[in-house]
Amino acid sequence: MQLITYARQYFQPLAAKHEREIQSLMGSLLYLKVGLENSPYNYLLDSLSWSEICDIFTRDAALCWPQRRKPPIGDHSTPAASLCRRSSISSK
Repeated sequence: MQLITYARQYFQPLAAKHEREIQSLMGSLLYLKVGLENSPYNYLLDSLSWSEICDIFTRDAALCWPQRRKPPIGDHSTPAASLCRRSSISSK
């Protein structure tokens, strides 16, 4: 129930532009216990998509570091870099 409340609160402003994507993500939650690999949502695990997501996440995280002159791209101590390393390891 908390997940639905969270989604209504934070996804609502994005719904007009990203309704289909939000519906897919919410539907995919039903398959977490059995695994997305064996679900209609297995396309969400595509390694090309994850690579793109990591690039976007790393870029956006770099914007949160105003004290640095250069964004921390490639800096393996950042949370974004850590997340991307984990996702690329788990997809192998």
